[in-house]
Amino acid sequence: RRVCQICETVGILLEQDRKTLKTLYIQPTQTQLRNQLIQELHPAAVRRGDAHSVLVTACNSVVVHHLRSVGCDYTLAVFLPECGMSKDQVLSARELLQLTKISPHTPLYKSLVINRTFLQ
Repeated sequence: RRVCQICETVGILLEQDRKTLKTLYIQPTQTQLRNQLIQELHPAAVRRGDAHSVLVTACNSVVVHHLRSVGCDYTLAVFLPECGMSKDQVLSARELLQLTKISPHTPLYKSLVINRTFLQ
């Protein structure tokens, strides 16, 4: 019986060590490698800041708005740095609608912005 208790204690300690190892070393290393890979693969156009990057920023902003609206906070926290954006770089709903040339006087615009049915 004493041996079983010792085995259980050792098992618990090993599980705690595994979780600590994952938290302190594995997850930060994965994040660092993922960010490094993204920087190497990130399109040159986005880094240059040309018209193509405006389109990429708009598309990424739509994804960010969607992730927020469905409550995918962890996915959002991973997506933003991976696409090279910060929260303050995300285009607002009005900015996205301006880019797509949707007039503020149309019922579609009112439906999307005023009623907050899209891009909250």
